[in-house]
Amino acid sequence: MAYTDGAAEVIGRVKTVGAVKMSSDEQECTTHDDTGGFKTYIQALLEAGTIDIEGNMAAGDAGQGAVLTQFNARTTRAFKVTYPDGPTGTVTGGSTWEFDASIKAFEYGEAPVLGILSFKTTLRIDGLPSFTEASAS
Repeated sequence: MAYTDGAAEVIGRVKTVGAVKMSSDEQECTTHDDTGGFKTYIQALLEAGTIDIEGNMAAGDAGQGAVLTQFNARTTRAFKVTYPDGPTGTVTGGSTWEFDASIKAFEYGEAPVLGILSFKTTLRIDGLPSFTEASAS
């Protein structure tokens, strides 16, 4: 997971990147002329939704720090998610989602008695995300 606004800043220690779940509003458009007794709809505005990210807290991680800074600044930045489905089984050459997002939620430092400190964040995607499939070679 990386910021791509200017110089790329990788968000370290990420364990889980949630799904991109796009949806649309619907507008009911049933008229007296419709037959069959069922309502009809048209697709209206599209929404790219949110992505949840979870990982292990890492003191001094520039990417994690940048997420908190962005949250406090209420700004939108470019993000790039690269999946490990490339030809080598790593993120190199993997499928990507690229999008602009703001930080909707930020949680830093859950501290269980036995366990690793964690961070969680939710990104609100702004506008149209771009998906690029991994190359087959």
